Amino acid sequence: MSSWDAPLSKFRERVRQIKALQLGPGLAAYLFNTYAVPVLQYVAQLLPSPPCLVDAAKSAVTSLLGVPFTALGAHGPYRLGDAGGPKFQSPIVSTLAARIRAARRIFGPHDFIVAHLRAVAVEFLSLGEGRRLSAPSFWDRTSVADYIANAFVGLPMQPLVHEFVAPILVDRPALRSARRVGLQSQLTEALHYVVHPCDMINTCTSKLSRMVGSAFRSELSIRKVERALKFATAQSAFTATCTLKLFCNAWCTGSHFGESLPCIFGCRAADSLRHYIWCVPLWRSAYLALNSHGIPALLTRLAIDDPSPLSSRGVVLVHLMFHTAKFSEADFLDDTAMLELARQCLSRLN
Repeated sequence: MSSWDAPLSKFRERVRQIKALQLGPGLAAYLFNTYAVPVLQYVAQLLPSPPCLVDAAKSAVTSLLGVPFTALGAHGPYRLGDAGGPKFQSPIVSTLAARIRAARRIFGPHDFIVAHLRAVAVEFLSLGEGRRLSAPSFWDRTSVADYIANAFVGLPMQPLVHEFVAPILVDRPALRSARRVGLQSQLTEALHYVVHPCDMINTCTSKLSRMVGSAFRSELSIRKVERALKFATAQSAFTATCTLKLFCNAWCTGSHFGESLPCIFGCRAADSLRHYIWCVPLWRSAYLALNSHGIPALLTRLAIDDPSPLSSRGVVLVHLMFHTAKFSEADFLDDTAMLELARQCLSRLN
């Protein structure tokens, strides 16, 4: 049994508890950061993170966000906050920061402790593996001394990690500040952008470019997308999250799961976001519910060109309509049912 089994099990259980509360993305992120992630930090002080933590962490965040596992890539789930979305803390960064903090604050100044632990390991542990001695099962067969001595060895992107972390560890004013803020928090912030390099604005622009097709690709720009996300953030945190899901092609469509399904609103097209940004029944019903007749041009209704409260509200409404219909047993194949669906979803926003 690995020393990580219990913390990982507890982490997954807490994520399930948070998901069961059916909170908004902002509150879900807050509980994830304060209630789920910390359970991994205790063991992480002495044990390197297991490889399975990468997928476990990503699965947890995408589950709480309600997006397909592959939609945001390896780093996107932890960089949504850069574009106004929920700020999920990375368990990979958090456990790495705990490991560095333990090595620096607890063991770093006390080399004799490391020497003593290694001497104990040499004297009392099995000699079957030569110099790399085995240890009791609860240390995963590697001595505590080895983990402490090698706390900074083998870190991902080691030169960059040292570049960002070294000032925090050796600079006395920084250490005094760290005592007020918390060394764990300072390390987490410093490592966040190193371990998860991702530019959400560029990512959104790239994905939108593929979705809108060649006819509108030339009208897209990073500046427009950045402005649209800032406008959505100014409306509300939920509006920003819905806009990010749209821009990142992160709806729960059949195409994300390798399923060849038709449009759930009766169109002769695929169940994919590339179609739904054009889907006439969806957008017509949404704008009728918003008391606005006629569907705006593509980039206007996506709240990219001249974003307005109406277009941002439209983006949120179609997001709610699609996901409500997707996971409902009812059919929404006629205008009456579609308009009723739009009004029900709109009532949740008011």
